[in-house]
Amino acid sequence: MIAPAVSPEHWQALVAKLRAQAATPPTCPLSRESPLIDWCVYSLLLWETTSPTATAAFERTRRHFVDYNDLRVSTKGEITAALGEKYPLAAERAIRLHALLCDIFERENSLNIERLRSLHKRDARAYLLSLEGCPEPVASMTFASGLSGHAIPVDQRLQSLLIRADVAAADTTPSDIAAWLVNHTPAEEAPAVTSLLRAWSDSHTQSLRGGTPKTPAHPTGRPRKNPAKGSKA
Repeated sequence: MIAPAVSPEHWQALVAKLRAQAATPPTCPLSRESPLIDWCVYSLLLWETTSPTATAAFERTRRHFVDYNDLRVSTKGEITAALGEKYPLAAERAIRLHALLCDIFERENSLNIERLRSLHKRDARAYLLSLEGCPEPVASMTFASGLSGHAIPVDQRLQSLLIRADVAAADTTPSDIAAWLVNHTPAEEAPAVTSLLRAWSDSHTQSLRGGTPKTPAHPTGRPRKNPAKGSKA
């Protein structure tokens, strides 16, 4: 019998420890008009960094750009400057953010994806995963937090921590870990577990500094066929 890539015993012990600490990360400052796209942008800013860093960057972009359309038509250099050149993966993040907003606008003829709420959860998740420049942890965070979907996002920062804690094997990918965690976490507990993991990741800024995540050769990814593209609910 092949041993699981994630240790159930160590995972349960970690969750119990994190629950005892009861730490919570900052919340995403959502707008009233389009909270789903807020979650997309915030999740992309959060990817491979900490919640306080992402929250500060999210608020900076709101001050710097009139709205998301202004952000969409801005140059990647302007977006990088708004994030701050020392922001983790600032240049790549700017490329991804620009690609994400342009893809949404091309599909929806607007920067509003609230219609995803009327789709089947599976189709909404597929839509998010298919967005240009959107890493899987970003789609999962948007799906979980914005649509109450059953998902636990795992980026390379969290992967590193779970490996150090002997929860995951050294050769386990973030996607494999995320799939295992979802399969072993009831849907009603997933939001709380995700919050605990974010707070845990936030608390390890120093120990993870310098461990720059390995990123794809093509930051925005390759164009993907999307069955939901242009379709309306």
